[in-house]
Amino acid sequence: MKFHSLALICILLIASCIIFNTQAFSVIITDKDVSLETVEDPHGLVSLNPYGDNGIYFTDDGTGAYVLDIGDIPQENIVYGDVFSITNNLQMTTLIKVLDIGDYSSRVTFSANGHSLESEGYLVDIGTSIYVDISIDATSLPNASLLDSINIIAYHDGEEVYTISRGANLVTEGGEAYDPLSHDMPSNAEYLRLIALDILDSGGEISEGQSCFEDMGLDPDVWSGNINGYTYYYYSDNNGIIYIKNILARIRMKYDGSTMNVNKNNGIRYSVHGSYYYVKYRGNWYSPATIFEYY
Repeated sequence: MKFHSLALICILLIASCIIFNTQAFSVIITDKDVSLETVEDPHGLVSLNPYGDNGIYFTDDGTGAYVLDIGDIPQENIVYGDVFSITNNLQMTTLIKVLDIGDYSSRVTFSANGHSLESEGYLVDIGTSIYVDISIDATSLPNASLLDSINIIAYHDGEEVYTISRGANLVTEGGEAYDPLSHDMPSNAEYLRLIALDILDSGGEISEGQSCFEDMGLDPDVWSGNINGYTYYYYSDNNGIIYIKNILARIRMKYDGSTMNVNKNNGIRYSVHGSYYYVKYRGNWYSPATIFEYY
């Protein structure tokens, strides 16, 4: 009898412990659910609004949502300052980042107070706003659609807590196709560099030598020949370079204060990713070098 009573008491104690632990665990989960529900509340926890003179490019799409719309972007480097504001209405300090999506996203940069919103982001206090600048390199891109959309993403303690997706219509102004014969050697090299950079950044590949032009979507009959005394090729050296060979006369370069002559039938290199020149001196390549004079 005593044995049965003791067994019953043990069973009751074990049941009580299970019930107690289950309730405590349930409370923790409930608290977490409430917290997540608050974070994911879709009603204006991170708000977007046009700002400043360039706020005209952040427009209502007719549904109450703002979209980015910039047409006739000139074919040059241009900055649109203070296009829109991002306000942190969350009850926590938040890291704000921007993810831009499109064929030429590498040509478009979003920043605030000198900080890139695409790489490092910007830490925004509760109830505080930041004002977004948009830098665009539309060099030699006629009639190009740069972006399709942007995502504004809020992070807290390294975790994504809120995302807003918005349309983005960024289109460059029209113009004639690029004519290498009407440009000089450095501008042709820069044109090729930008094309190669877009291809490589998007995960594409470029063949070395003369085959590069077909991969770049350029006419090999034009680009594989003598263009104003120079020939151009792509090579994968140093993460990608444009090789420029002077076939008529020399190029004079400067490196570390010294002037160097690049004689006829020799060449120089132009970094695709770094945008600087290499010059060869006594069998070695040096960078960054600058063009002093060319013929």
